[in-house]
Amino acid sequence: MGAGDHVGIRAGARDTGAGPEPAAAAAAPDAARHQPGARLADRVLRRVRRGPYDLRRSPARPGDPAGGRSAGPGSPLQRGPAAAAADLASELAGAAFSPGTDLPVRFGLVVDGDEVRSLAVAYSHLVFDAFSHSLVSGFLERSLEGAAVETPHVRDLVRREATDRMRERSEAALSQWSSALSALPPGRGFRLPSAGSYTEWALHSREAAVAAQTVATRHRVNTSSVLLAALGAALRSVLADPPAALLLVASNRHHPDLAGFPGIALQIGLHVIPPAGGEGTVHEYLRSTQDSAIRGYAKARYDTTRWRETLVAMTERGTAPDLSFYFNDARRSRGWDGLEHRAEELASWQPGDANVTAVASHRIRDATMFAYVLDGGPTARIHLVCDDAVIPPAQADAVLRGLAEYLVRRALAG
Repeated sequence: MGAGDHVGIRAGARDTGAGPEPAAAAAAPDAARHQPGARLADRVLRRVRRGPYDLRRSPARPGDPAGGRSAGPGSPLQRGPAAAAADLASELAGAAFSPGTDLPVRFGLVVDGDEVRSLAVAYSHLVFDAFSHSLVSGFLERSLEGAAVETPHVRDLVRREATDRMRERSEAALSQWSSALSALPPGRGFRLPSAGSYTEWALHSREAAVAAQTVATRHRVNTSSVLLAALGAALRSVLADPPAALLLVASNRHHPDLAGFPGIALQIGLHVIPPAGGEGTVHEYLRSTQDSAIRGYAKARYDTTRWRETLVAMTERGTAPDLSFYFNDARRSRGWDGLEHRAEELASWQPGDANVTAVASHRIRDATMFAYVLDGGPTARIHLVCDDAVIPPAQADAVLRGLAEYLVRRALAG
């Protein structure tokens, strides 16, 4: 995992409080810990506005009882707030983000007396995409200027995607999508919403969470990638015609109302499922799964008319694989942290122990299969919505059981 990106923001807001609050430095990251995208920015700036603090002054260095750095001639602050922000942002982004122990965002203020001169932000590329970058920048900048901050709406996504600059970026992303899709075997193609019988299945399992966290820690990948790898392996083992790619739902990071909806009206990324290989290539399979997922999220695009036309045209030419399988990791907590220390509990687990149940039915869907992960504390809550005509109940049940078995077997493999 890389160090992420960074941005320096200039502002001229006054600190109207009594001065920097020591608690603010600790409270702000804690409030931001599980809040990606706009919600993270909103919570961060609410804390920052209570009392700006300067990360360049902490911790104290030997021989510097007051802590901090010199603002004398030649220092970044003396060279200007923009230089100070750039140096601070580079410093914040200088170390890799650890998915298990680190926060997804680091930030600091450059202050001059009671005036906030610059703000530096560094964030993990696995949490923030380009649109989140803009949201964080805009939220914090407006906050420092004293303006009211509003939560973005879906219409903001649509309006932004309609600009010339974003159309150009969409074209570039679509070109990369087209190349990837053309190299995959054709399938049933792109799917529009249709009536039918869709059953929602659920796997709620502490053992699956323990196993996923154990595998992720051992192979130094994130748990979302482990779940994707297990899902890909299960689909291959159960379905006679498994998908070559999954679409990754990303927009729920910006708007909570989108969390439960797969389909053509969302910002999505393309994840090409890598070959599973044999037992000796588990690490390579997990790493390639994570790499493919990162590329998918990084190139996630909102559903413009051009995007839809491209996929439909490719399907009509028979050059696109089945694009009706979706995945969404909608967790906002880190409830699996530390579960790798309970791996010994998996020794007595049997495939029949997996608790898979039908929990809901749907009449209209635009996906053959939609797999999503919900918050459940130390319990894995993995749901699967399937088109009964394509993935009948027995196969849907087998996919979730196969997913759980894959996780536990890999965790026990050592």
